[in-house]
Amino acid sequence: HGLDGLGVGSDEGDAGVEVVHRALADAAEMARAPGLTEDEAGDWALKAANAVRTLATTNNTVFDLQAAIAPLAERLNDDREDVRLAAAGALGAINNAQAQQAVAGLGLDDKAPSHIRVEALNFASESARRFSNMLSEDRQQAVLDLVMNSGDMDVRQAGARLLGILNLPSEKIKDLILQTGTFE
Repeated sequence: HGLDGLGVGSDEGDAGVEVVHRALADAAEMARAPGLTEDEAGDWALKAANAVRTLATTNNTVFDLQAAIAPLAERLNDDREDVRLAAAGALGAINNAQAQQAVAGLGLDDKAPSHIRVEALNFASESARRFSNMLSEDRQQAVLDLVMNSGDMDVRQAGARLLGILNLPSEKIKDLILQTGTFE
């Protein structure tokens, strides 16, 4: 079970809900606790992100995952790639515009490593597929620009997948439609 690393048992009912809420709160708090090494903080952040993703992907209706969005978004800038990807995966699984924006933002960040960008764009694609397009006009335009101009073919293809799922009106993507040799 994805919550095992947080010490969450198989309790049911209100006691189980309280155990999971406490575990998530502890993991999020521990990730910010003073005196922890960066690795220890990253480990706690990783555990919290994985727990949130598990809850979100199981269509949990008991837990309000909205409180996890800001701390997860902060972890998109973590030095540890596994923490960044876990945070992006968790955010992509939450039905929320801010979460979808944050994941797409990581995919659009040209300072991030290519493989991180591809994974983030894939998480954003999954989010848009599950919950619909919640990206701002600016983010949508940035995805279009990425597809039209990015030099990295893997990032460009991941952006194209997202663009296809966003289902933008043809007048928005007319330049892309007219552009020849986009993927040559």
